[in-house]
Amino acid sequence: WQLIHCDDVQKVRAAMDRVMNNPDSGQNTIPSVEFRMRKKTGEWRWILARGKVVTSDRDGRPLRMMGTHTDITYRKRAEEALRESEERYRSLFETANDAILLMDRDFIYVDCNSKAMEITRRSRNEIIGHNAYEDSPPIQPGGNDSETAALLYVKEAVSGRPQKFYWQSLRKDGTLLDLDVCLNKVTLGEQDFLQVIARDITEQKQAESELIYAKQK
Repeated sequence: WQLIHCDDVQKVRAAMDRVMNNPDSGQNTIPSVEFRMRKKTGEWRWILARGKVVTSDRDGRPLRMMGTHTDITYRKRAEEALRESEERYRSLFETANDAILLMDRDFIYVDCNSKAMEITRRSRNEIIGHNAYEDSPPIQPGGNDSETAALLYVKEAVSGRPQKFYWQSLRKDGTLLDLDVCLNKVTLGEQDFLQVIARDITEQKQAESELIYAKQK
């Protein structure tokens, strides 16, 4: 008990007590419990413990227990690093000035930030479950139809080649939305996604068009 971290003693005792107080010998396996144990060097290691009662007296009271300790320190450190990474990503995701969306392997939106909802004037439910070309004009400015162009960019990004391109989309009210888009593959946890970062450049495009028109007059 002196080797177990003070913050973990209670849950280890609770796991053992559940076994010790269980009169049914068929259910005398300790639930797995994770805790920190101090090494001789003073370093803390994460342990996964499993065990069971192997000897009881004639009244069924436990006399002897056996178990295993597995060092899971590296796994716990990896989990913590992943959790911190996801927390940082979520913070950046929600506070970004650009629209950020995630697509799954079927190229369907599975997540979006507040900015994406703001510039498209759509709710989260009106974005999630759809793809990029559903809410775009049939033809992009370059002359390609939206579906063909979108799938071409996606294919390149899936292959590990980040894409940057101009894209026209449609707001919920049908008005044009000019976007500067970056598309790349990201890994969150153990799953790959496509990350879409889109900047609204509609006002910039309108200003450019007005300037060109003014010069032609």
